[in-house]
Amino acid sequence: MLEQGIHLISTDEMTGIQALERLFPNKRIKPKQVEKIEFEYERHGTLSLIAN
Repeated sequence: MLEQGIHLISTDEMTGIQALERLFPNKRIKPKQVEKIEFEYERHGTLSLIAN
């Protein structure tokens, strides 16, 4: 395609992504235990992501 002078552009769009903030840090883990991830969060609106 380059030899023919054709330029190809790829675009991806993700709309309505929630901007979240965790209220508390994740729980510290001990050896041989699974990490505990905090589930409470505060919403800060939404955003759109467009990438080329």
